[in-house]
Parts: sequence; C-alpha cells; structure tokens
Amino acid sequence: MSTSPPDLAPEPVQPSGGPWAAPVIALLFRMLSWTWRVHRHDYGRYEPELRTGKGVLAFWHGEQLAFIGCHRHLPVAGMASVSKDGELLARVITRLGYSTVRGSSSRRGKEAYRGALEAIASGRIPALAVDGPRGPRHQPQIGASALAASSQVGVCWVISRSRPCLRLRSWDRFEIPLPFARVDLFYGWQEPAPDSEDRSRVEQERRRLGEAMREAWQRVRGEPAALSPSEPTRP
Repeated sequence: MSTSPPDLAPEPVQPSGGPWAAPVIALLFRMLSWTWRVHRHDYGRYEPELRTGKGVLAFWHGEQLAFIGCHRHLPVAGMASVSKDGELLARVITRLGYSTVRGSSSRRGKEAYRGALEAIASGRIPALAVDGPRGPRHQPQIGASALAASSQVGVCWVISRSRPCLRLRSWDRFEIPLPFARVDLFYGWQEPAPDSEDRSRVEQERRRLGEAMREAWQRVRGEPAALSPSEPTRP
C-alpha cells in the first residue's frame, strides 16, 4: 500500500544580504543612533501606558529609522514582512532589543494580526508603519485602529523630524538621520473604538487617526515656531 509523503515544513526565509548583514547593520545603526540628539514632545503624558505595554504605536513609512533608534526602552514588537527584506529587518531589530511580529497587510495579514493581538495580551506594544506596506503615503490602513478596538488599548502615534537627514527618492521619502542630527519626536494619543464589531466606528477612528497624524506632520514640518518645549533625552 502506498503512503503519501510526509508534510515538509516550509524552508526558512533567508535574509537579504546574507547571514552577516544583520549583525553588521545593527552595529552600525547603534553607533549612528547614539550620536543623535533626541527631543521628545508630549511624551510624558503617555509614557506610563507605554511602559506597561498598553497601546499600539503608529508611525509613517519613511520615518522607521528615527522610530527604531529611539524606542528601545519600551516593550515594542516590530512588524516585519515574510520576505527576504523582512527577514533582514526582523534580525536587525531583534539584535537591537525588540521582539517581532511577522506578516503584513499584503502577505499573511491574518497571522500578523493574531500575532499583534497576542503581543498586546502579553504586555508588548505592536508598532506599525500605518501607511504600508506600499502606500498611499500618509493614508493609514485599518490595522492599528482595529487592533486598538479589539484589545481596548489606545493608539499612540509618533511623528518625527530629523535635521540634518538624507531623504531618499522612494515612495515614502525614506529618511536617514545623519550623525549628530537633532531628532524631534512628537506624540499623540487616540482612544479606541468602543466596539470592535462596529466596523463603521472602527473606520471612523482610522480616518481620525490619519487626520491627526497628517495635521501634526504638516505643523511639525511647516511651522517650527509651533513646536512645544522639550528636553533632550537619550534614545
């Protein structure tokens, strides 16, 4: 009698750049981010919630480096796609002290969502570039608002401004803060929709999140005189 072959486990994804890319990138990034002069605005209002892992962190695509470099003191679980580039990112941020949730809205989205819910339940904060993975730029997807509603935690959004920085010509205008740059981080908070089953209310919160983040981004980038006072801190 013939038997069917045993199921084979999927081969692990190999990172872009080979096995040595992650440790080298992580080391160089640590050295770079240590030179930054970091200023946090309105952070103290939300720090108690964040330090206990109660929240979802939201930021724009293109501002990942400033975010990764400045939140190693929090129990953050970073989102990384299941791809060669995602595997490289996961290995780098793990070396920087973060945990990871694998998947994205375009690939293994359900697994990523469940992993993010589990992270919240275990006292970790899922961090999402909310206008991803491919845009449109500064238009958040539903993920952060849905996670907040399902877990009844707030969304803490973060806008960054780095000067001087190198800005790439990618769709997200990816920013690389240069050595000894001043990195300003601006925080805001949005309460979750009261019922995760109320799709229209969750969608309303998604739109409100986008409006708040875009308004803050425009004010921060276009009106320096409106910046709130801050004290320099270490990443």
